[in-house]
This record gives sequence, C-alpha cells and structure tokens, in this order.
Amino acid sequence: MLMRTARFALVVALAVAGLTACETVAPPTSDTTAAALIDVVGKPSDLAAKLLRGADYQVVVHNAEGDAVALSPKRLVTAQSPVGGTKLNPGRTVIITVGD
Repeated sequence: MLMRTARFALVVALAVAGLTACETVAPPTSDTTAAALIDVVGKPSDLAAKLLRGADYQVVVHNAEGDAVALSPKRLVTAQSPVGGTKLNPGRTVIITVGD
C-alpha cells in the first residue's frame, strides 16, 4: 500500500511539473500568418534576447540546469525552445539556454 501511495504521489508531482513547463513554453502555431522564429543558437545571450524582443517575443534565459541567469555578451546560446524556424505568433515566450 505504501508503494502504491508513493507511486501515485510521484505521478501527481510529475504531472504538475509537466503542466508548469507547458505553460512556460508556447506551443508552435498552425497560423499561416505567424512568422518563423529566428534561430539565435550560437549568438551571445544579450544579442539573442535583443533580437527576440525586437521581434516581439518574451524571453526567458536559463543555464543548462534550468536556472534563471543574467544576459551576457560572453555567454553563448546553446539551445532555444521553440527551435528556430518554428511558426510562432509575437508575444509568445521563447526560452534560451546559455552555456558558460
């Protein structure tokens, strides 16, 4: 019985965490008027954020562990979500991951 309760608690925790992650990252859109998201991987994080904000996207900056970090001209973007080329309406959130 204890094992079943622990398993249920784990499933609930994962489901809640999954819902939070889904709310953070905007899903791609099938709207044909949406612009293709620019690819900022390999660019300095401060420039990447400036480009994305200039295209009217919200920007969240994380390190590889998922912790929020400050923008920097020396830290390069290693990943972005959604990926570059995805059709995404302005105002949506783009998460960029930066390396050391």
